[in-house]
Amino acid sequence: MNWYILYCQSYKIEKLCDVFNQKEDIEAFIPMMETYRRDKEYLVLEKMFPSYLFVKTKRNHDAFNDFLNGLKEQKNGVIKELRKEGVSSLTNDEIAFFENILDKDYVVKMSYGIKVNGRSIAYEGPLTHYIDNIKRVDFYRRIAYLDIQFLGREIICGLTVKR
Repeated sequence: MNWYILYCQSYKIEKLCDVFNQKEDIEAFIPMMETYRRDKEYLVLEKMFPSYLFVKTKRNHDAFNDFLNGLKEQKNGVIKELRKEGVSSLTNDEIAFFENILDKDYVVKMSYGIKVNGRSIAYEGPLTHYIDNIKRVDFYRRIAYLDIQFLGREIICGLTVKR
């Protein structure tokens, strides 16, 4: 299974996701993450990567490009396909990372942890796989910053730490 990322106009991304999901052998999604709203005191869903549409398919790069070119007006809102060093699909390590942190609905659930010897340790949630990658924690916003880079920025995930 290949994963591709499309950079899209933010106000058209949900419609594009629906268009792609109507196609055979293609699954499109917008990764979301649970974050804490201090003013409301509950969890909300935020886009993990605003304006980015993730596409899973068995199609190779050439077949996927042919598919994109064949969409014509239906792909209105797609700005570009993300590529790095000539490779457009995600690496196996990147796919494994996302498969570990995303649930079946493509949401990164809130993780819960405790503080031990000055370190935040997740004991529940997707960050249990990435304890050693937690670089710092914003306790006020309940967000963990990981030392994992993706799309040119560090990954953030929800983390509530009991002190």
